[in-house]
Amino acid sequence: MKDFQVHLHIDPSVPPVTQPHRRIPFHLRKKLDIELDKLERQGIIEPVDGPTPWVSPLVVTPKPKNPDEIRLCIDMSQPNRAILRERHLTPTIDDLIHDLHGATVFSKIDLNSGYHQLELAPVQTP
Repeated sequence: MKDFQVHLHIDPSVPPVTQPHRRIPFHLRKKLDIELDKLERQGIIEPVDGPTPWVSPLVVTPKPKNPDEIRLCIDMSQPNRAILRERHLTPTIDDLIHDLHGATVFSKIDLNSGYHQLELAPVQTP
């Protein structure tokens, strides 16, 4: 999404957590380096210099349909506890049918690497 940043609402009363490192299997380390370099070149991730209060472990697994490719995941279970959730009303199927009445054109969108499509806004510190 161009020109849009997602603002996360952080609960300052939740203390930062440094989770322990998870070992990356030797046979996946070269693929991991390649993938991290690619994500950095694309501007999706950036290096962190210096200490940081939150540390979450990287989890690397081979993709099920193509074991030559890897999937990178971050264990965000601890940081997620500090995020204050926004509440949005989910439309019912009846609402959707009513809203789409008379529509003649429909689109299907596949967001490849969906979370990479959203830019996070810088965290506002009090």
